[in-house]
Amino acid sequence: MLLVPLGINGFFPAHGRHTACYLLAAGGRTAILLDAGTGAARLAEEPVKRRIAGCEELHILLSHYHLDHVSGLFYLAGVWPRKRVIIYAPGHPLVDANAAEAVTRLCGAPYFPRSFAGLPVEVVDVTGAEVMVGGHRVRFRAQRHPGGSVGIRIGDVLCYVTDTAPDPATAAFARGCRLLLHEVWFTDEEMERYGGPHGVAAQSGHSWAGAVAEIAGQAETASLAPIHLAPWRSPGEAASLIGQMEKKTGLPVLMLEEGKEVPLG
Repeated sequence: MLLVPLGINGFFPAHGRHTACYLLAAGGRTAILLDAGTGAARLAEEPVKRRIAGCEELHILLSHYHLDHVSGLFYLAGVWPRKRVIIYAPGHPLVDANAAEAVTRLCGAPYFPRSFAGLPVEVVDVTGAEVMVGGHRVRFRAQRHPGGSVGIRIGDVLCYVTDTAPDPATAAFARGCRLLLHEVWFTDEEMERYGGPHGVAAQSGHSWAGAVAEIAGQAETASLAPIHLAPWRSPGEAASLIGQMEKKTGLPVLMLEEGKEVPLG
């Protein structure tokens, strides 16, 4: 299986980085997307397009409905034309939303000229802890974020944890995975500047470097990759953040590059 990051930013595209979207390709007739931010546009770019040329189904796992994670759903008719799409959308009690309502309201009038009604798109309302997706066991876990979000684990290969306050229970959820993708929105210095673990930043429902390093160490994952980067974070600042986290965790910490494949075994 390969991971191809398509968007590693949060909030808005900047520094050549799109917002949250990650492609998992296993070489069969199905492909998996983790979230569908503006990075979904890269499905129409080479060599990503060649990588999934033989795929007939696209399974999209949504963590929540904030626009930097779902705006790419608008692009489906262009980047995945006439092929089947299955959207796994979290609902109650995992998040504070009705899954079908949230997706259909987004892709329809007055926000978009077309609805999913005329496209081969199916919305699966995810309300429990586990589903099977393209032959893979996928687990979900509710997280602390405004409106709610879910962490997503795909077998023992990958754990996707974004848009959440740091939670020690994440370590148990991710334990033994080959790769932990965890949001790192704040640096430790920014956390202190905004009041520390009990200040404004901590109440935002986002994570900071030191807390994520601690979680990754406890989870004993093979490697860690910071995601959902602040859009104002320059490439040099992102590289510095990676170096600091490697020292804290003792794990390999990856700097993901959009469009560049990461083998997962």
